[in-house]
Amino acid sequence: MAAIKVLIVDDQTLIRDGLSSLLSIRPEIDVVGTAGNGRDAVIESAELEPDVILMDIRMPVMDGITALKKIKDRNPGVRVIMLTTFDDEEYVVKSLKAGAEGYLLKDIPTDDLVRALQQVYRGTFQAAGAVISRLAAIINEGAPGGEAGVPELEELRGCYNELSDREKAIFQDLGSGMTNREIAYHLNLTEGTVKNYMTNILAGFDMRDRTQLALLAYKLGYGS
Repeated sequence: MAAIKVLIVDDQTLIRDGLSSLLSIRPEIDVVGTAGNGRDAVIESAELEPDVILMDIRMPVMDGITALKKIKDRNPGVRVIMLTTFDDEEYVVKSLKAGAEGYLLKDIPTDDLVRALQQVYRGTFQAAGAVISRLAAIINEGAPGGEAGVPELEELRGCYNELSDREKAIFQDLGSGMTNREIAYHLNLTEGTVKNYMTNILAGFDMRDRTQLALLAYKLGYGS
């Protein structure tokens, strides 16, 4: 497999250069560039066409979540991992809603980071253990400032059992962190068909938020 092209985005030079040095010596990783803020990340992403972006959240000029949205608008196929010191629910939820494929903390060992890059490149969502705990709390209690928490899991398992076989397959892929496009490819469907099924699944669980549905799928044991 060709080396994974990675763009590193962080406003702290020490962290940015340190990550670049640590990852550049790995044959499976090709660090194609670095950026010191979100605005530069948007520009560098368009020019360098990385496979995966490691994105800090709090940065000057433009924050990482805003940059993530702009990058995804231009190139939905690029994968983005938020790499930060913050595991606040607000940041986690905003990052997932903006389209992040991963949420990791900066204390991650290098080997684990490389594995996460490989998994995200292959289409599997990755999150730090502390973040998974936060996601479980969001499922059980509801996100800050959002709607009330979801009903009891047993009731939701009943909703899952009411889904068609095709809807169950889509729900399971969603729990593994796949995008609609990736689900369509995996199940040999059109992306439009997947979106239609997703609407039905959301209605079946009485939810309006795809992110919350993905977290529920993970909570029910359908994550990778």
